[in-house]
Amino acid sequence: MPICEVFGSCVPDVSWKLPTGVFQLLKSCFAATLSGASISSNGGVGALLGHGFGSHFCGGISPVAPGILYLRVYHSIRDIEFITEEIISLMMHSVTQVACTGLPKERLGKLKRTRNGLQCGQVSLAAAMTRVKLAASLGASLVCLSGGLGLVQLLFKETLPSWFISSYRSEQGEEDGGSLGGMVAMLRGYALAYFAVLCGAFAWGIGNSCLASKRRPKVLRAHMEFLASALDGKISLGCDSATWKSYVSGFVSLMVGCTPQWVLDLEPDVLIRLSKGLRQWNEEELALALLGSGGVNTMGTAAELISEMQ
Repeated sequence: MPICEVFGSCVPDVSWKLPTGVFQLLKSCFAATLSGASISSNGGVGALLGHGFGSHFCGGISPVAPGILYLRVYHSIRDIEFITEEIISLMMHSVTQVACTGLPKERLGKLKRTRNGLQCGQVSLAAAMTRVKLAASLGASLVCLSGGLGLVQLLFKETLPSWFISSYRSEQGEEDGGSLGGMVAMLRGYALAYFAVLCGAFAWGIGNSCLASKRRPKVLRAHMEFLASALDGKISLGCDSATWKSYVSGFVSLMVGCTPQWVLDLEPDVLIRLSKGLRQWNEEELALALLGSGGVNTMGTAAELISEMQ
């Protein structure tokens, strides 16, 4: 949907009063970025950002790209703390669209997970994962742009736990994709994992060199305590089990492979509990990699796991 049709004009100084307007603009950002033609030509960035404001056509003003319009008006959005939920909702819808248009039924069982994510054996699966990661990247960029450190902290401590606890499950995926429901649920989990790690990396950095990294341990420990408690059975989840499993394994894989300093921020007890939960899913290698990244305090447990695996 063209931006001018959503807002009635392309005037930069939009006054944000209706939540529907914000949602429609965010929706346009995802649609522009994830369109097939946009990705094949320039990775979605061109359609998202366009050429900025200005007259590019003789006698008229060109439509404003959704990303440029959002850059101009996001600071005027009220109740910014609620925008993350809308972004996650649009991201999940995008994953459903990707699965329904890019994953033929005969290829459903051919996804292979590697240490740091998914390895796709077919071109269609590779293309689908490219779009899933792109949706996660866009979502993380929008969250960090809109609310910075505060919104990222809220994401890890409240928004994501609430999302997993809620009774969302996979009804939408089953309605939209039929037998693709299980695949939709799994891809949603991986999308959320990429999204969460990118949000944290944008806000805190992957190491300890930036000032914001000092805020990371407290927030990250709270989130990982939630994951560990859910794996321990102390917290009841309402989301689809496939979404939960792919989120946990995806998030841990990305931490171990891309942000190892984050693992060192965590308490050894939490790492051990997480590794036990992963082993229950037959993720022994990932559990061992997590313990190995935890430093000297988890070496003993890692040695025990190696002994059991032999």
